[in-house]
Amino acid sequence: MRTSPRHKRKNVIPSEIMAHDLRFAALFSDWRLELMSTNWLGYWIIQLTSENHKPLAMLINLDHLTAICTSMRLCIDTANNPSQYPGATTMLQRVAVDLPTQDNTDGAITILSDWQERPYLNINYYRHRKVGRERARITQAFSIEDAERLYNFFATVYNQFPEKGAWTPRWRPSLTSSVS
Repeated sequence: MRTSPRHKRKNVIPSEIMAHDLRFAALFSDWRLELMSTNWLGYWIIQLTSENHKPLAMLINLDHLTAICTSMRLCIDTANNPSQYPGATTMLQRVAVDLPTQDNTDGAITILSDWQERPYLNINYYRHRKVGRERARITQAFSIEDAERLYNFFATVYNQFPEKGAWTPRWRPSLTSSVS
């Protein structure tokens, strides 16, 4: 049976990458977030599972983990001290795009903080970058205190990585931010 080019499956998380060590797990609302190290040095799998929704697994590397930590810290600090950005009430950080997932290479992560009324932080995990896809985004909303605890989990994994200076990724993340 022949398949048309549009029905070909895109590259996904390579089959030779295996999760082997659970670094942390946390339950937020109805989503369980797990970060697992892999057999590839400097690569981790973020996995989100829920009883009511399709699970999502994303492959991140050391650069993405660095961007998650940096962006979370910036969003938390800004929500705690909004005078750093007078006139602004939100901050959006695009942490990573083109991440391999279990279905495609269109995964992405963004972090949004808002401090207009009651400060909070959202982490958005995208299955597809295309707008309008059903169930394309998983959003986890955190109080600033809970975001601080989650940041500490990610930062611990980052700080325990031994060879930050010598490590070279197989691809570079696309990083941008905006404040409004």
